[in-house]
Amino acid sequence: MNNMHLFIGVLFFVLLTSAQGNNYPPVITFLSEKSVSEKGINKQEIKEQSLKNETVIPKVKRETTNMFIISLTYKVSLERVEQYIPEHIVFLDEQYTQGNFLLSGRKEPRTGGVILADVASKNELIEILKQDPFQREGLADYDITQMVPTKAAKQLQFLLK
Repeated sequence: MNNMHLFIGVLFFVLLTSAQGNNYPPVITFLSEKSVSEKGINKQEIKEQSLKNETVIPKVKRETTNMFIISLTYKVSLERVEQYIPEHIVFLDEQYTQGNFLLSGRKEPRTGGVILADVASKNELIEILKQDPFQREGLADYDITQMVPTKAAKQLQFLLK
């Protein structure tokens, strides 16, 4: 099992146990699109919640069976990457708000990150990733793996079409 699979497994475990009401900190707070508009959540509020290790996103609408695992590997020093973390967080939050990203986090050891995306096509994902400051500034390589989810734990059935 490589580091990316282990990382995703741990994140799914935390997500599942949070959904089951255990005392683990929530990784993702799901809100319906109606709740987002009723509460008037704006980008600044989303950014602040993200910095508190919470991400607010609309519920996933399964219009496709395509999902993607994106593995980022830093090409530059961590000091250089750190300069763009705030802008990268804003980029991630925008993608969560649009329903394009489902899960993300950094690798341990800190050599990059992993994103689970739900978009219609690889071409659409490539266009989205061009907006990431890490890509724009040439800070990371991106390895994209497409998958078609066919099985999921009960708590993750919403990921299946």
